[in-house]
Amino acid sequence: MPSPNLVQIGVAGDLQELSMFGRSYNERYIELSREERAASGKLRKDRIAIKKEFLLEYDTSDQVVVDRLTELFEYGSELQLEVTHMETVKTYTVLMSPFEQSRLLAVWDGLWEGVSMELREV
Repeated sequence: MPSPNLVQIGVAGDLQELSMFGRSYNERYIELSREERAASGKLRKDRIAIKKEFLLEYDTSDQVVVDRLTELFEYGSELQLEVTHMETVKTYTVLMSPFEQSRLLAVWDGLWEGVSMELREV
């Protein structure tokens, strides 16, 4: 049985769980469309696709999470994101944008705050 609130990310075949402690998870739909005016002046809109964007944020995080995100970002290619909602597991192919973090403590293997990562569905 899947574990609720489980988020795993990595390259295909090497998915690793992201710690849920201090993590917030947001997903939103984005619409890819084209808008132009016809010769008559009427506005036309063509919907090309509906995709998702994901935002993972940590209030505070240890060095392990930051190291994993750095490794994934430096990989520089498509990643697999697997999200468990209660008992439903959904898998997405995503691209990772540059992420940000702020050092909170430089002792005890490092402590970070404001770690924020955006992923866009391919």
